Amino acid sequence: MTHMRILTLATTLWLPGATQADEKASTPEELVALLQATQKTDDPKAQLSLLGGPHRKLNEQALEVLEAAKSFDKALDDKFGKDTNCRSCFALEFKPVKRIELRGKKDLGGGKVELTIWTVQDVVFESREVAIRENGGWVLFAPVPFTQSTSMEEIRTIDGREVKVQVMSQPVEVTPDQLAAARVALPRMRAVFERGAKDVAAGKHASRKAAVTAVDNEVNAAFDRELGKSAGKMDPR
Repeated sequence: MTHMRILTLATTLWLPGATQADEKASTPEELVALLQATQKTDDPKAQLSLLGGPHRKLNEQALEVLEAAKSFDKALDDKFGKDTNCRSCFALEFKPVKRIELRGKKDLGGGKVELTIWTVQDVVFESREVAIRENGGWVLFAPVPFTQSTSMEEIRTIDGREVKVQVMSQPVEVTPDQLAAARVALPRMRAVFERGAKDVAAGKHASRKAAVTAVDNEVNAAFDRELGKSAGKMDPR
């Protein structure tokens, strides 16, 4: 099974919510507790306070793309009516998480700790995330957004019962050139969605399907021009 990572985990583990902007985790355990707290509302921006490292800015830009896609989807609803089967692949729906569990911790040295995290929805996902000390607290090392990872199902015995767990692989490595290209591509993708919303409102598309197809194709083309075919297309589903 293939997944796309946006912010910390795969999109199937999307962690929207609300935390205090100045709240810092004094331990990795507190960091996981803050992630759990983010499940209260559909506010993906709040999670940014829990991210650190050199790719945090890219995650901010990725969120701007997703917010623009959400506005595009609303413009489609207003013009053509709601259709959950015809949406941009970037207009992600809020998927509540039942709980987040810290299942393991490994000291990597140098102020870094690898956390094994279970994210429990209808399915249990296991991922390994790196927590780092930054600005007086613990944060998750921000991944490069929209990178691919895969999962394999494993059977674990927990308290005498078998549990099916989707174990996530580490995301695909990104080259420095691809990182530089992503910094250019993400703002262009956001601009396509913003223009697409205006075009829908102005009646420039005959149908919802035509609008979604045209805009998603242009968004993917903006990505391809910058990162090249070797990186694949960005599809957060």
